[in-house]
Parts: sequence; structure tokens; C-alpha cells
Amino acid sequence: ETVATRGACDMAKPLVSHPTLWSECRIEERSRRVQDRARKELLLEDVAETHVVDVAVTSYNANGRTPPEDLDLSQLFEGTANADVHVVGFQEIVPLNPGNVLADSMGNYRGDDSSTRHAKAWEKLIEKHLNGRRDVDGNAYYNVCNRQMVGVYLSVWAKETFRECISDVHTASVGVGVMGYMGNKGAVAGRMRIHHSPICFICVHLSSGGGEVDHQRRNIDAAEVFRRLEFPGLTGSLEPSMSSTDHHSVLFFGDLNYRVSLKEEVLMQLVEQKRWSELFHGDQLSMELQLGTVYTEEWQEGTISFPPTYKFLRGSDTYVGTFKDTSSQKKIRFPAWCDRILWQGQNLLQRSYQASLLNMSDHRPVVASFDWTTHQIDKQKVQALLDGIQRTLDMEDMSRVPTCTLDPLELDLGEVRYGSTCTVPLHLTNVGNVSAYFQLFTFHDTEGFDPYLPKWVVITPPFGVLEPEEQCDISVKCTLRGGADGNAMQAYQGNGIVQKLLVLKIEGGRDFFITLQLKYVEMLSLGLDLECAKAINCKTIPGSEVDVVDFMDIGYARACEGLEAMLEAEGSTMSHTLPHGLQLFCKRSIPRQVLSLLEFLASDGANQEGLFSTCMHQEILDQRIITKQTVISIVSGLDRGVPLGPRTDPREVAEALIAIFLALPYPFFPKVLADIFADGPTCPSALDVVAQVQEALSMTKWSTLCVLVLTLRKMLSFALASENGLSHEILGTIFAQALFGIETATRNNRLASLVSLLLQDECWGPKDIDVD
Repeated sequence: ETVATRGACDMAKPLVSHPTLWSECRIEERSRRVQDRARKELLLEDVAETHVVDVAVTSYNANGRTPPEDLDLSQLFEGTANADVHVVGFQEIVPLNPGNVLADSMGNYRGDDSSTRHAKAWEKLIEKHLNGRRDVDGNAYYNVCNRQMVGVYLSVWAKETFRECISDVHTASVGVGVMGYMGNKGAVAGRMRIHHSPICFICVHLSSGGGEVDHQRRNIDAAEVFRRLEFPGLTGSLEPSMSSTDHHSVLFFGDLNYRVSLKEEVLMQLVEQKRWSELFHGDQLSMELQLGTVYTEEWQEGTISFPPTYKFLRGSDTYVGTFKDTSSQKKIRFPAWCDRILWQGQNLLQRSYQASLLNMSDHRPVVASFDWTTHQIDKQKVQALLDGIQRTLDMEDMSRVPTCTLDPLELDLGEVRYGSTCTVPLHLTNVGNVSAYFQLFTFHDTEGFDPYLPKWVVITPPFGVLEPEEQCDISVKCTLRGGADGNAMQAYQGNGIVQKLLVLKIEGGRDFFITLQLKYVEMLSLGLDLECAKAINCKTIPGSEVDVVDFMDIGYARACEGLEAMLEAEGSTMSHTLPHGLQLFCKRSIPRQVLSLLEFLASDGANQEGLFSTCMHQEILDQRIITKQTVISIVSGLDRGVPLGPRTDPREVAEALIAIFLALPYPFFPKVLADIFADGPTCPSALDVVAQVQEALSMTKWSTLCVLVLTLRKMLSFALASENGLSHEILGTIFAQALFGIETATRNNRLASLVSLLLQDECWGPKDIDVD
């Protein structure tokens, strides 16, 4: 395997498999959906350029020896002199005596003590060796970072050409020695990033000893280092901290102190015969790597083809364990591969792994070289790819969004007369890929969408489902009519123009706003409030030379005279107050159309059998009566000043009277009266009921009510009631609906009793009808 093939495999992996590089791309700033898609689709090769960095790692237990000033370090850097990055780790850089251990157990040495002198001596030699070759290759090295903890020392050097590429440099240390925290044993570590790839270097010195307890202690030491070693989070990362193994590449090296677990006689024989491969079968660290308990499966080590690195007689190539030293009481230390270099990370490829011949210590240095593949994120490319993912998601969303066309969006029904109906079609087509659920609403500037359409608009169908490529013709039928849910008053206020905004909502899709407009021609008083109805006066009657104003004045006078005669014949207690005052009042306050209808009913229709019988039918309840053609003809004639003829059917006149009240834009009696009398009259006397009604009505309505009551009371006189079949109960029911509104009167039956009470003679006193 070459660095090129390994790098190619690594680049083909998902970007999310490289947490630090993923964080560098700042994808978390995008929406959750973009992040999820990026996790699935973005590869490292899509956003990063690769570089191969030559990294050399050297580990040396110096046995507390101070290096001579003329020490040649060429053997220490054998085969790695031209590396881009040199990582040098020492153990026992100072003697591990109590004074040095207690001087600063956390590794923060200060001043010019022996500990720092040893470190400075080694630093000076390293700098001299590395930069002594500048004349050859033109590259100088600079010291990236250092860290010391008692005898454990780490020094990292890099070529000047990499200075701009290196960032996030931090160091840390973990003591695991005496009491589990002292620095005679433990680790110092450095972390940095080259380009956008982080790497961690851990230089360790674990517990010594050849016994089984010592073996387990080394495992505990290593586990503690992995657990406690921590660095600040990378720049731009959302994580506040990182453990050593959170880095994508980690080098773990030093005097790990693992020994050979073989019987003494077998071990001595293999050492004497230099049968290193057989001796290595008992290597404790190899067993731990296979077991995977402390050193998980990510940890790797190159093939060991060199002799044990410990324990030598200083200054020689002789192992201490190969002879009997009778002059010393020290325990014999058998040869072992104590000095090791491990790594984890798919972008590290080891090129060499060997032991040095430098013999100033009882250990031999170990040196390894690596090709480390780093990645440099192209942030502009990342943003472009994320933008592309966003566009793809938007397009996918659009493909799932119901898409329809609607034609037309402006509906002009043209000129419309009262009571007439116009129908126009809407063409809705599903041009999308999914089903479209639609519904039509009305739109109010203050209330927003309203699913309840006014009664003058009928839409068929008002809702439905369209499959892809399916078309639906929607019928919009409009009627110009009065009533609380009508549009006649709106047309009057809009100078004859009625406008309505409809909204066709597509569930999950766009809304269509539809403008509906019609023009009201030949406007009638029917459907207007009583004040506006008084203003409906045409100057001339089409096809006639008679002046309408004069003609209507005659009609008013006749109506007033008829009412006066009616009251005198009835013998009412109110008659002495009426003759002059009522006539003047009617001319000023009561709509002429209403007065004409009442005069006709009082004089020509009071004895008509079944006078209000048709008003008891369903056409009142569904308000069809307000658009009945006979009613429209009667009101239209009165608006134009045409008097009611002697052949006019009194029952049709009665229907017109009821229709005028039902067609009012608001009920004749305000809601406050309905609320007051919801549980029946609460006043102590009938006269108080009249007073409360008068207080709630305008002058026009009060005047109209007075004349209406007088007319109905005549119809209820004994002589006439026997002929027309009317009663207080019948008229109370009919006029409760006409005056309070059908819905309110139907919901509260007691309102019919209230109207019946108003028709009683004892309710009225002279003050109530003295209207002069």
C-alpha cells in the first residue's frame, strides 16, 4: 500500500467521517435538512485538496544523562533528517530523584534549575542538527512547541515553509506516577493542525517492572492518559474541548516499559542466540494490541525488525541481562522492547521503523517516519456545494408541492339588477406531480380568511381534490340581494359597485386571490337601511311626464289622511294627538315606500282573508321572499312613484312589507334589544317595555314602528280579525322574524311574545305617538 492509494481511499469517504474537517466546513450553520443531505452525499474529495507531509518521530529514554555539547545527533535522526516535521520525545531527561519529581509535579518548570538546563541542552543540539543542513536544502526549522513534565519532554519542529499552514497549537500533560498524579510517570502531548487536519503527539513514560502487577499498572497508566489528556476545541468547532483520541491522527510513543513474558531461562537463551522474532512472541504490548482492551483496534504498530531497545550497559552494545553481575545487588533487567511508537489514523502511513545506534543511555532510541496525508478545505467550494444541496432540496420540495393554474383571476359580472343572478366559471388545472386539495374562502382585510361564503355567492364545488393533469370547472354564482348577508347595501355605499375578494387555497401550495365585481343598475330601496331608502327618488318615471316628487307628495298626503281616518274609526285613545302631528312626522321620517304599503294594507287589505298567510311559508325562513319577483315589482314601482293600484293583491303587498324588513342590512331591532328580552320582558310594566324599545331605536325606526303598530292593530280589531283570520300570536311570530331577524327569532321564541305585547293598546300612551 502506498500513500497515494491510501489517500485515494480516504478521499472517497464521506466528509462526515472526518469530524474535525466536517466542523471546519461550518455545515452546522445550515438548516437541518441541508446537514442531513450533506452527511449522505458530501465526500472528502468534493471539498478538500490533499497534501502529504513527511513526519518523523523519535523517542529516547536519556537515562537522566546530560548530553555533551559535541554530541552528534545524526544517529538520533537517522533516515529522517529531511522530514517536514520532527517530533522528538524524551523520557528521563533528568534523573527521577525526589527533588526533581517534587520540583513541579505538573511539568511547569521555571528558572534556571537542572531540569530546564537538561531540556535546553537537548533543544540546542536538536536545533544545531536540524538547521546545520540549511546550506544543503535551503530549509530552516523552527520550534513549534515544547512541553516538559519532570523527565518527560516533547519538542516539535517544522520547516519554515509550513509556518503559515500550522495552527491550533496546544500542549498538555498528565501525571500518573506517585499517588496516580505525580509527574515521575505520565505523558506530555502536543496538538496542532497542518492545513485543516489535526494531529496529536503523545510522549509517554509508563510504569516500570517485569512482574505481572507491573504489566497491569502500565495498562492502567495508558488508560489514564487517554482518559485525562484534553485540549481546547479546535478553532471554529462547536466542541469546547477535545480528548487526544478525538483527533483524526494520533502518535503515541515513548518508554512504554512493556516487557517480555517468558521464563527466565528461555528468555536468556533466545537473547544469547539473538533469536529476536521468537523472543518477540512474548512481547506484552503486542499481546495488548491483539487483546484490544486498553489499546483499541484503531491503534497500530509497524513491524519490529530490530533487537530489544532495553537494557544496555551504557556506552556499549551489551545487554545487562546477558551476564551475572556479582558485584551488584540490583535486580537483573532482561532485554525488552520498551521503546515503541504506535499510531492511529487512516491518513498515517508508516514508511520506516527502526532503532538507533546512539548508546549514551541504557536505552536505544526508536525512530519512525510517516507519510501523513493532510486536507485543506476549499471553503468556497463547500459553500457552493451546500448551495447546490439547498437548490436540490428546494426543487424536490417544489416537485412535492401541489402546483395549479387558475383562470381567470378577475371576475366581472357586468350590470346586475336586484334579484337577478349571474354565473361565471373558473378553470382550475393541476399542472403539478401530486394531488391538489383546494377550497374557496372569502377574505376580509381585518379578519383574514373566512371559510363561510356570503349567501349572495354560491360556489360549486367549494372544495375538492384534483389529481395531476386533471381540470375542474368551478361555478361562481352571484345574486344581488338584500339582507344581513346580502350585497345591496354594499353596492349603495360603493356607488353601485360591489367588490369581493375570494381566495382559492391549495393545501401546501400557493393561494390564488380572485377579484369579484358587479355593477348594480336600477337600484331599489329594497335591501337598504331605512335612512338610505328615503333617498331613493328618481326625478322622472321612464315613459311618463308626471313629476315624481309632486306625485309622491300626493301619495304621502293620501297615506297620512288614510291613517287618521283609520284611527278615528277605531276609536283609539291616541287619536286626539294624531291628526296634525303624525302627518308632518311621516313626511319627515318614514320611508315613502313603507308608508305607502302600510296605507294600502290599512285601507284596502285589512279585511283580506289570509292576508299574511304566505309569509308563514318556508320562503320566509330561507329569505327567498326578499328576491321574489312580485315583491321586486311592487318596491320598484313605489321607488319610481307608481302608486299601488286597486287590483293589487293585498297578500303581495303584505309580502313586500315583510320583505323590506327582512332585506335590511341589519335587523330592525338592534341586537341589544334581543339580548335584553332574551329571557322575556324584564320591565315592571308594558309601558316600560315601549319606553325601552323607543330608547334603542333611531327616530326613523321609531316613527316606522309607530305607524306599523297602528296598522297591525287595526287588522286585529274584532270586526276585521274575523275576516282576515289574524291574531296577536300570528302577527307576533311573523313580525318577530321580520324585525329581529329570522335566526334570532327562531333561537328565542319569547321574542314573538314581546312583539305581541307591543300590539296591545295599553302599551301606548299619548306621549308615545305625539310626534309633532
